Amino acid sequence: MSKLLLTSLFANVASLLPVCMPEIVDAGATVAFIPTASRASWPRFHVRAAERAFERLGVKVDVLDVDAETSAEIRRRIDRDDLIYVSGGNTFYLLQELRRQDADTAIREAVISGKPYVGESAGSVIASTNIAYIRWMDSTAKAPDLHGYADCDALGLVDFRPVPHWGSLPFLASTRTIMSRYGGRYAMKPMRNDEAIAVSGGATRFLRGIPA
Repeated sequence: MSKLLLTSLFANVASLLPVCMPEIVDAGATVAFIPTASRASWPRFHVRAAERAFERLGVKVDVLDVDAETSAEIRRRIDRDDLIYVSGGNTFYLLQELRRQDADTAIREAVISGKPYVGESAGSVIASTNIAYIRWMDSTAKAPDLHGYADCDALGLVDFRPVPHWGSLPFLASTRTIMSRYGGRYAMKPMRNDEAIAVSGGATRFLRGIPA
């Protein structure tokens, strides 16, 4: 059974991890911490904030940068670690790099088999079936190996399209544009920086976290 926690800013809602995935926190688990999306964006404060949030919860952080590892090593560590976290950043760059290393397949198979997944911003968007809608927030220029907006099929872990940073600067205009253009065509789920979407099996819940 797939279990996901999709967030805009993980550090703002890290208090929800023991609620949604108590087995992870109670066991002192290890997270395969994938910061790859942040390599193509700035600033990157959210990555260190997420690391600290996991550490405060007693979860060991195993940094797994897809850019720097072989496909075999990526799969080995995803299979070994107890939880997958994918950071925020540029979603198109993230998709490009996951595909290049076949990490998208490794993540998809692990999550479908029951490994918990935490996404932050780009890491939440890429859990959807297709990321073309996020063009109003992220630039495709960071991902020259993608063949335009027709080449944006993603992990397909959820049947809706998360819209992170709803109502938050500097994304007020871009999130409103996304909702106005796609709200009538797809199941869009906007979430604020203090909210998360918990998915367990077929059930989906909106939750609000308590910033640390």
